[in-house]
Amino acid sequence: MITSNMPNASEFAEGENIIITCRIHRMEPDSSANLDRFLEAFRLAGRYVLFPTIMGPGGPKFISEFAIGKHKLSVKHAKDVGPGDMERMALRTPTK
Repeated sequence: MITSNMPNASEFAEGENIIITCRIHRMEPDSSANLDRFLEAFRLAGRYVLFPTIMGPGGPKFISEFAIGKHKLSVKHAKDVGPGDMERMALRTPTK
């Protein structure tokens, strides 16, 4: 599970409501080669950028004016996601 800058529960007052917008994309690749390459590049650069992209016949067109720069990243195995973790919403079944 890869997520960005997950807030710490201690940042919120008891009973305070928060709203989180998310997009979940489950992938089941044959190998971890692309993930490994991304994580190594992130380790070296310390950041990554999300671009909206339109796929066309000539390949992807990146829309740079809507890019979002990110500096924090959280990587967890599904088995390490606890019942109170926000990443829990992306799991299909509870883990033990």
